[in-house]
Amino acid sequence: MNVRYGVSIAALMVAACGSEVQAQTVNTTASDVNVLNLLAPYLALNGTAAGQATLTLNLAQT
Repeated sequence: MNVRYGVSIAALMVAACGSEVQAQTVNTTASDVNVLNLLAPYLALNGTAAGQATLTLNLAQT
């Protein structure tokens, strides 16, 4: 039990104090959000049976 406790404290100390890696912030602009809102119905197209059939037919024609 003592070993587990010691490892947990050491892991927490490294994570809290010694971490050099920072999370990146998301840079979204209004135009990016507009594009994503416009593309949203098409991005979910492969999730429906009709969408999968349409995509399969389109790929078969090329």
